[in-house]
Amino acid sequence: MEKSMEPKKTPGIDYGGLIRQAFEARQSAYAPYSNFLVGAALLTAAGVVYTGCNIENAAFTPTNCAERTAFFKAISEGRQQFSAIAVVGGSRKTGPADFDYVFPCGVCRQIMAEFCGRDFEIIMAKSPEDYKVFLFPQLLPQAFGPGDLQGETERQDKEPAKSAAEAAAAAAAEAMTKQ
Repeated sequence: MEKSMEPKKTPGIDYGGLIRQAFEARQSAYAPYSNFLVGAALLTAAGVVYTGCNIENAAFTPTNCAERTAFFKAISEGRQQFSAIAVVGGSRKTGPADFDYVFPCGVCRQIMAEFCGRDFEIIMAKSPEDYKVFLFPQLLPQAFGPGDLQGETERQDKEPAKSAAEAAAAAAAEAMTKQ
């Protein structure tokens, strides 16, 4: 296991199990154009896992990444607080010994900025035993998020934007103090 900048391992997260679920989701990928199959397994704060795969389209723009597929499945079922996501991928011809780390694209990182806090873990894996763990701000520093639309722009130079859940909790706490 290789880790980047050693984020603290979150108690209760089965990294290997989450990675195995991402590999299983990869098998459902629809990628006839790139032949690059990606799977993701998203862990909610409640411990529920939603999986996703990439889904390509001949027009390319409607293509959806595995990470966003997992997020959209979870959000459509009322989940909006997340702990971690495992991402795996490689060419259709890639054998297990040849997998490399697959990082989320910019659009997927922006979805994470909307829904994930600074302690959200992103796990990129070659296998359940060989993986890297990053905290969200490491992959998208200075993220544009809900806080930017709520007048919290000065904090951008100091820390990443708050997730939607963090912003809502902060607004509720502020409203309570004004009563």
